[in-house]
Amino acid sequence: MGIPVVMACMAAWMLPMYLTHQKKFHIPSGEYWFAFLMGGCSALASLAVGMLLRSGPVSIPDQPHTLPGAMLELLYLLLLVAGLEECFKFLFGHLALKRTARRHPALTESGAMLVFGMAGLAFELTESIGALTLGVGLYRGLTPLHLFTQLFMGRYWFRARQASLAGDRKARAGNLCVTFLVPILIHTVFDFMVGTYLAGFDPGGHLEEVMTIVSIPYMLAFCAVVIVMYGKQCKRDVAARSAADAAPMETVDLPSAETADAAPTGEALS
Repeated sequence: MGIPVVMACMAAWMLPMYLTHQKKFHIPSGEYWFAFLMGGCSALASLAVGMLLRSGPVSIPDQPHTLPGAMLELLYLLLLVAGLEECFKFLFGHLALKRTARRHPALTESGAMLVFGMAGLAFELTESIGALTLGVGLYRGLTPLHLFTQLFMGRYWFRARQASLAGDRKARAGNLCVTFLVPILIHTVFDFMVGTYLAGFDPGGHLEEVMTIVSIPYMLAFCAVVIVMYGKQCKRDVAARSAADAAPMETVDLPSAETADAAPTGEALS
């Protein structure tokens, strides 16, 4: 029951943005499906590598529920969970978006966000396969972490690409840092809030349940920020396209017959 709920929620998040964008800037559906495929591959790859790392010598043993233990848990989530997943999401999303940009040079920033977001949608659905109950499915549908971190990535991936094309290395590096760091931090805090580690600070209490509830408005606030970013950027892209279409084409004044007859000959010019 949980999986259909997750799918319905993901469609409710993504479909309005997709339909409004396609009315203005048509991107062939094949590009979205390729990105979706890459997103599924990134989920499986990060799952496999994560299981390998966490079961090996780099896994962190259980720590007592103290402040140093909490810091260690945060570091664990930062490097071996959020960092790992976001890096794989970027890698496979980059492959999809690079292909789209090569095949469609007129790709806009809002279009890049959607293509990257489609990869995040696949990651979200792949990770939600275990959502067997209605409650879990509804929770995952209300906290579409992977979808919106990847929409965010698409925005700054595009800006980094534009800066690279313009030869601005400083802007490119800055945008790439934002592309990686912000999603990783958002992801780390979210995982820490919904993890079981906090329960140890309040044995027999309700701290874990409270933090799980708090994680919903936390994630919805991030979703709202990304949606506003997308909406404003889409308007700017539409305005830029309209301005380009309305710009007068440069014309070359061709000489008339009389002017051509009166023009000096090569002999005179010499």
